[in-house]
Amino acid sequence: MKTVKCATCRMKFQKYPSQITKNNFCSNECRLTWFGKWTVENLNIKGHSAGHKAPHLTKLNRKRNPACSLHQNKVHVRPAVYRAIAEEIVGRKLKSNEVVHHINGDRTDNRPENLQVMTKSEHHRLHMQIAMSRTKGGDKKCQKK
Repeated sequence: MKTVKCATCRMKFQKYPSQITKNNFCSNECRLTWFGKWTVENLNIKGHSAGHKAPHLTKLNRKRNPACSLHQNKVHVRPAVYRAIAEEIVGRKLKSNEVVHHINGDRTDNRPENLQVMTKSEHHRLHMQIAMSRTKGGDKKCQKK
C-alpha cells in the first residue's frame, strides 16, 4: 500500500498502487465535492444557461421554424398571480401536473374567462396543434429537415 493525498481535503491515506489515479479521494463526500467544483470550472460555458439551452441555437430554431414560436412577445409574469386566480376559479389548489393556459395567448390577461386549467401533457398537445396550424397546410411537422 502507498500513501497518497486526497485531492479535496489533502488528508493522507493508504491506497493500493493499482488504484492510484490522477485524483485520489479519501471518501465519496470528498469525491463529490471535487467533482462539483470541477464541473462548474470546466463544463459551464460562459453565455450558456442551465439546461444546455445555448442562445445561438434558440435564435437559429426561431429563424428556421417561425411558425413554432408561440410567444413572440415574451412577458415575464409571476406564475403565482394567474395560478392563484385559477385556484380560486376551480375552488382548490392546482396539482403539480396542472398548468394554467391563457386562451387568447396574452400572459398578462388574467381575467377568469381567459384562463383554462389543464394537465401539462394537454397543454403541450394544444400548443403543438397551434404551432402545426401555423405551418403551411397544417399537417407538416414544425421542425424543418
